[in-house]
Amino acid sequence: MQTVAYFDCYSGASGDMLLASLIDKSIDFNWFLNEIEKLKLPKDSFKIEKTYVQRSNLNSCKINVNLSKHEHHHRGYTDICNIINNSSINDKAKDLSKKIFLTLAKAEASVHNKDIEEIHFHEVGAIDSIIDIVGFSICYTHLNIDKCFTSPVPVGSGFAPCSHGLIPIPAPATLEILKNYEIKIAQNNIIQEECFTPTAAAILCTVTDKCSFMPDMNKIINIGYGAGDKIFEGDIISNLRFVLGQTAL
Repeated sequence: MQTVAYFDCYSGASGDMLLASLIDKSIDFNWFLNEIEKLKLPKDSFKIEKTYVQRSNLNSCKINVNLSKHEHHHRGYTDICNIINNSSINDKAKDLSKKIFLTLAKAEASVHNKDIEEIHFHEVGAIDSIIDIVGFSICYTHLNIDKCFTSPVPVGSGFAPCSHGLIPIPAPATLEILKNYEIKIAQNNIIQEECFTPTAAAILCTVTDKCSFMPDMNKIINIGYGAGDKIFEGDIISNLRFVLGQTAL
């Protein structure tokens, strides 16, 4: 038997939603917190909170990373790799984390026409995004998944504000990541906001073996829901579903 994962991204995806979908039913939260401590991030700079919210009458897990006022670092790719390498998390989680960050760094470098080492992540380098990506990698590798499937993902539409003005949706970095992988875009003109972030694109493109609708499973082990913050037009609320199962070889 093979262990298979399916990410059902029916209203998009973000890093915290993907992390929450794993923690919901498949990962012990206290174990997760102990693993995060191994990153040796500045103490008292953040607190991780697990709550449950209603999303279209579904009880969904939400992970909040509450930052202190003192955490404003803009880290580069090398800085982040040093944090990961100097931690005591397992090697598989280290490797996956660095692959995801490299995917992001390459996309940002291409968009801004810079070398990877020149890229300083303003959001991705922040504590909350490090926890989203490394936390996801810790949880994902712990589940010993043999094959991962992801549904087509809506990306949203319109424009989003950034420090230099308005940028089109999907964000340039998201689109840059998607061009190199076979994650399918599901058009949803109702969502006039960003609903597929660069962090989520980097995570899913790194772990996904095939973009498809739900694969055949002989047994379903767990079903988890990960909630986001946004409420879109037409009563669409940011939420995604993670299915962990087994299938015959």
